[in-house]
Amino acid sequence: MPATFSDRLEIEVPTSWQELTDDQLLFVYRLLGEDVPTDRVMMYAFLRFAGLHILRKEADGRIYIIRKGTTAYPVSRDDLISGAMRLEFIGQPSPFPLRVGVYNGHRAVNPDLREFPFGHYLQVENYFQAFLRDGNEQCLSEIASFLYPDYRGEVDKTLRYNLLAWLYGVKQYFASEYPDLFRPAARNNDGEDDWPDMKAITEAEIRALNGGDITKTDAILAADTLGALAELNAKAREAEELNSLRSRQ
Repeated sequence: MPATFSDRLEIEVPTSWQELTDDQLLFVYRLLGEDVPTDRVMMYAFLRFAGLHILRKEADGRIYIIRKGTTAYPVSRDDLISGAMRLEFIGQPSPFPLRVGVYNGHRAVNPDLREFPFGHYLQVENYFQAFLRDGNEQCLSEIASFLYPDYRGEVDKTLRYNLLAWLYGVKQYFASEYPDLFRPAARNNDGEDDWPDMKAITEAEIRALNGGDITKTDAILAADTLGALAELNAKAREAEELNSLRSRQ
């Protein structure tokens, strides 16, 4: 709902990640990708989304003259800060899959990877883990080619931030939807995360889905990612229940 910004002006800005339009999300990710401090991102985004322009700062430094449309208004520095704080969600990553829908003319796949081939998901996950392990930027280019079909070339800072934020949201979503399949990573004796053997994991997941019948592998790789993960989650839950029963015997 609109917020009173001065005694004569009401403005309305998004107050959650879900409310951002594609253009607004692109604007925020461009700034975050350039490592602009979050409080400044909030202020820049507030002014842009509210359609406000700072004309000048008065001599005392506490009053600003802003313009909305063709009308100028005096507002205090505290007013501006209060307005920017309505976008404080920018300081926290989105807890659900979120991405720029179209980037440089390339349309993205569904944010939650619905209707996304399971084989493509496996490759994206392999590249993502490799990037986290080695920091190889080429991995992000490969990921972009799957999530923005036909995208080719280097990944700029904005797209880089977009991809990483998107995959973070995907992982949060998958962890909540498929809790038996996506468990917290194991830690070694030094308290550090153990890097998963992605080749072994991929082969095990495909084997679990095709039941050892390699003639079904192509169909498995072409299957919808969410359907494949739901089946793997069910199998993981069944295996855990079976282990629990055995431990009681």
